[in-house]
Amino acid sequence: MRKWIRRHKVITSVISILLVIVTVFGISLAKDGGFILDKATNGVVTSGSTAVTEQVTGFKGFIRGVFNYRNVLAENEALRKENEELKLQVSDNELSQRQLSELRDLSKALNYSAAERGGIVSADIASFDGTTWINSFTINRGADDGIKVDNVVICGEGLVGRVTETGGNWAKVVSVADDNNNTSFYVSRNSGILGMLSGDGRGGLTGYVFNAQAGIIEGDVLKTSGMGIYPAGISIGTVSAVEYNSDTQLKVITVEPEVDFRGITKVMVII
Repeated sequence: MRKWIRRHKVITSVISILLVIVTVFGISLAKDGGFILDKATNGVVTSGSTAVTEQVTGFKGFIRGVFNYRNVLAENEALRKENEELKLQVSDNELSQRQLSELRDLSKALNYSAAERGGIVSADIASFDGTTWINSFTINRGADDGIKVDNVVICGEGLVGRVTETGGNWAKVVSVADDNNNTSFYVSRNSGILGMLSGDGRGGLTGYVFNAQAGIIEGDVLKTSGMGIYPAGISIGTVSAVEYNSDTQLKVITVEPEVDFRGITKVMVII
């Protein structure tokens, strides 16, 4: 019983006050000189009413506070979601601005006006093809966006590869890291040093210099020579090792690609 009373203090208080009122009212009816008792009764009633009013008012305030708290939580959640959406919009805008800047720099290097003409399609990588995910992949743009077979694919100022197949809203790309994809190059500090590269199957590049006497060294930056489908001047990568192969009598080079094919998620297609 005591536990119940402690748990239901408000109800217990109301019941107690009602009992007092009823008792006093009964006594006032049973005795003469009821004026004094009536005054006493009125006092008790007034006191009891005030107590009940305070309890009810306090309860209403509590309920109002609970609903206000829930409303604040809901508003905070809405603001949080709106903030996240704004962050994504800012991120997309920054990405677009960065891509445009990179394309303009590349256009200047290649003397190529694609960026100014709007001849660039930005695309996300939708899927990697089988176990050769480094070598080929599918993007989420295609023929409907003006993409054609042999369009050049870049990321920033680095060469990614070329388009090999297209559909309405997709296209397949083979990268320069594919071991069946050959790319001719020249050394940026000496355009007279020429050679050929292909993928090593592990995301890197390997190749050779046409002239075994050419002074290619580690740290040399390689760019597309313009022979083939790739326009001249696109960065391919940096020479990380040079060896002379006595069997082929060629200087064999290992190249770190300009593009990180293991972390690539977005590309740009020159159309």
